[in-house]
Amino acid sequence: MRKVLFFFGFLMVMAVLFWIVTLFLPSRITVLRSQDIHASRSRVDSQIGDFDNWENWYPAFSDSNVRVQRYRRNDTSFALLSRKGTSGPMLLSLFRSANGDIHVQLPGDNEDYLFVLRPGGPDDTQVTWFVNLDLGSYPWKKFAGIFFDKANGSKYEAVLTSLKTYLENPPGRGRP
Repeated sequence: MRKVLFFFGFLMVMAVLFWIVTLFLPSRITVLRSQDIHASRSRVDSQIGDFDNWENWYPAFSDSNVRVQRYRRNDTSFALLSRKGTSGPMLLSLFRSANGDIHVQLPGDNEDYLFVLRPGGPDDTQVTWFVNLDLGSYPWKKFAGIFFDKANGSKYEAVLTSLKTYLENPPGRGRP
């Protein structure tokens, strides 16, 4: 009986320590990735700022198992993505801030994307993609947030590389 009580006592102490440690972790994190693209800002902006062009470079929009419906209301564009065999659709909303940055809001209020375009040269554009996550106050989410960049950062880099490849070598144009 003592071993059982010791075991449960140990589990309780570990759970309390885990909870205390997560109190000091941030509840909001930002992961960012950048890519220099040899294309004008207007060409880059036209790809990122319009859901109709996302199928050229964003994998979910070109996936044959995903149905994408797009519509616009005032200054906001929406894309409804439905994947076969999943519980429900995902609604993305795209809008611009006053300074021209492109925001994409994902379902719920816990994740959003921010694309910042800056000139990198006469015909170059630097795209910085900020992924903002609100982890809330749940200890397990905050703990998992420690590994978010390592688990997902390469996916964001791959998407930016796909955008770069599309803009620098568009279909129908021969390679120099």
